[in-house]
Amino acid sequence: MPTLTEVVPQTDAAPAAAPARPLPEDRQEQLLQRVLQHVDKLLEQRLRETLADTVLPGLRAEIEAMVREAVADGRAAGAAGLSGASGAMGTRGASPDAKG
Repeated sequence: MPTLTEVVPQTDAAPAAAPARPLPEDRQEQLLQRVLQHVDKLLEQRLRETLADTVLPGLRAEIEAMVREAVADGRAAGAAGLSGASGAMGTRGASPDAKG
């Protein structure tokens, strides 16, 4: 039994909370906008992290393969153009703007 001089902690009693008053509409809208801005920032950060970790490495590899292929095609076309060139026209033919 506790005596009057002992302090007994209250474990299951919660402090009395003041009843919640509704916010005016303009304050609710401000609060809503602030929360949504915060959520947008978090989503953008998470999206960047996810893209950097999962999507970008594969995308970089795919772009590299496409660029390599384009360069190889360009070199092959250039070599073919140089070896088969006859006169000033080369293999391109007449330009659409040429008269005559």
